[in-house]
This record gives sequence, C-alpha cells and structure tokens, in this order.
Amino acid sequence: MLILALEDADEDVRKAAAKALGEIADPRAVGPLSAAFKDPIEGVRMVAVEALGHIGGAQAVEPLAAALSDWNEGVRIRAADALGRIGDDRAVGPLIAALEGADSYVTGPIVGALARIGVPAVTLLLAALKAPDREVRAAAAQALRQIDDAGAVPPLIEALKDDDWHVRLTATELLGNLGTMEPSSR
Repeated sequence: MLILALEDADEDVRKAAAKALGEIADPRAVGPLSAAFKDPIEGVRMVAVEALGHIGGAQAVEPLAAALSDWNEGVRIRAADALGRIGDDRAVGPLIAALEGADSYVTGPIVGALARIGVPAVTLLLAALKAPDREVRAAAAQALRQIDDAGAVPPLIEALKDDDWHVRLTATELLGNLGTMEPSSR
C-alpha cells in the first residue's frame, strides 16, 4: 500500500510514503522509490533519495548515481550523502563526474562521500587530479586529503605544479599530513 501512495495526488502523502518506505528499509521499495525521482516536486524527490539511502545496498547505487544529475541541488546533495553512507566503490565514477560544473554547495557533500568511500576511490581521484576543470582537481585533492592514503604521494607531488593555487595548497597539506618530503621517503 505504501508503494501505491508514492503516486498519490497529494505531495505530502507522496513524501510520507517515501519516508515510511525508507524507515522500513525493504529492498523491494528500491524500484518504486527510484521512480519517485521523476516527481515534479523536489521535496518528494529529496525524501525519496533519502529513503533510498536508508535502504542502501548495491541495488541503490545506480539510481542514486542518476540522482546526482537532478536539477535541484538539494536532491544532488542528498544523493551524494546517501552514496557516501552506502560506501560502494561503484559510486566513485558518478561522484567524480558530478563534480564537473557542481556548485560549492554540492561539491562539499560529493567530496565527503568520496572520502567516506575511502581507499577504493583513490585511483579515480588521482586521475581526477589531471582533469581539465580546476574545480574537479581541487575537489579531488580535498577528498584525497580526507582519505589520507600514502599511495597518493607521487601524483600529489605532481599536483604541486598545478596552475590552481587551491590544488597546490591541498596537495601540500596532504603531503604534510603524510609526513612526506619526497617520493622516496615512503
């Protein structure tokens, strides 16, 4: 019955249904909650994204990754947060892709999600240090700083030559946190 309520004419009923489905955390609700991402009311989409994040699991990753492209920043923020809580390494690529063109309100939650995923994100974050978009490079460096992985040392040393001061600063701070003066010291 709750799944049917996701299609109710009243947005408050749809939000309540999505919230309840998230609290129940039944994996059978993943499909219907994903369909609610198309709701014209952003509040319904936000609650559906949060509910899907509560359900979690591998089946929630793809729909949440798709929600990273929603026009509403609140939906994108909640999708990034949910993906970080789930921690599945399949979310890394979509999260990094969502950094391009993201505003500062969304960049922080994406960086946080990548940091929570941790070491499985390092390889793609290191590749993102060479992205054409300076905001993507800076965000990748921030996430790497939070992950604190010694395997990032050589690319971070290369990032010290970046054109963007924020990328250089973050790389410097991370190298300092790792206690690294040069690549051969590890």
